[in-house]
Amino acid sequence: MSSLIDYKLLETPTRGLIPLAKRNNELRHNISNDCTIPHRSLNITTKGECFIDNCEMYLPFVICNVMDLQKLEDVWTNPLARELQKDVEDKKFTWCAVEHCRIMDRSLHHINNKGQEFYSIYVNVDESCNLACPSCRTDMILHTKGDDYDRQLGYAEHVVNLLRNFKQRTHITLTGNGDPLASNIMRPFVTNWIPNDNHTITLFTNGLLMSKQLPDSKILPNINEFKISIDAGSKDVYEVVRRPGKFEKLIENLDWMHENKPEGANVHFRFVCQKANAHDVINFVELTERYDAECSISRLDDWGTFHNFAEEDVVDQIDHPLRDEFLRQIREVVSLPFVSIPYNITKYLYD
Repeated sequence: MSSLIDYKLLETPTRGLIPLAKRNNELRHNISNDCTIPHRSLNITTKGECFIDNCEMYLPFVICNVMDLQKLEDVWTNPLARELQKDVEDKKFTWCAVEHCRIMDRSLHHINNKGQEFYSIYVNVDESCNLACPSCRTDMILHTKGDDYDRQLGYAEHVVNLLRNFKQRTHITLTGNGDPLASNIMRPFVTNWIPNDNHTITLFTNGLLMSKQLPDSKILPNINEFKISIDAGSKDVYEVVRRPGKFEKLIENLDWMHENKPEGANVHFRFVCQKANAHDVINFVELTERYDAECSISRLDDWGTFHNFAEEDVVDQIDHPLRDEFLRQIREVVSLPFVSIPYNITKYLYD
């Protein structure tokens, strides 16, 4: 049978990442871990594109458009999906960005804490956000009208209808490539959607609108994980890397979340390292501990928002003036049980 893979993607950068042909082939051929992500994941983008992974940069092949789906199951039985699934089953990982996805650290299975299999749906249909963080964008994006708004709102409403008819145990991640709580397009999820008993939810947010949007939301009881992007542990750093956010407003909302989150819900703070926060790692970890949360520290990806990305990249630029201090602070926190740091940072700790 002829391949359905579009080989032109081999030389095409995907959202600012390196082309597939230039990814680390040596790593790819030394992986013994298993991965079920292409069998049970669906990521829906702002264009309605469907990818069978957690992020379109990890396995960058469009399976179909979400509006073409009559039922969710159709995406995983698509012939192109089958070809990609077989490649991962055989542990070839030919098309995977293995240096980003954590397969180097562990097997990636869709098994919850009760030992039950589940499906993952990532809803990324709108990039609207109430912040303009320099690591993500150059200007504020808030869609309120126009053709793009109408189209993306249609995606959100269609996904809600697909979920109503999907009876499998499913974990839905609301992220929107922005902040779902700031998005008019994500409103069908935040205010109108009533999840069923088989639905659990991860909410990606910057946290600043939780106390305003969640008290009357139908999704709050089903949220079992809050992933809150903070990127700092102190006021001065926060208000540089999370502009125009205010640290006092963040703390006010974290306090509300701590008091009102569903019983057993996990809280996870996120930190993307860059020049402005390289010295703030320990403060961030201390903030995490204050709220009995977990946290992750990740390297900066180049989304084209910085004039000089190398100047911001404190991880991979060996001669960066802030790199030694950043790695010193990473060494102090890497062994803490609530701190997660991926291989693409830890590999530098003991050079």
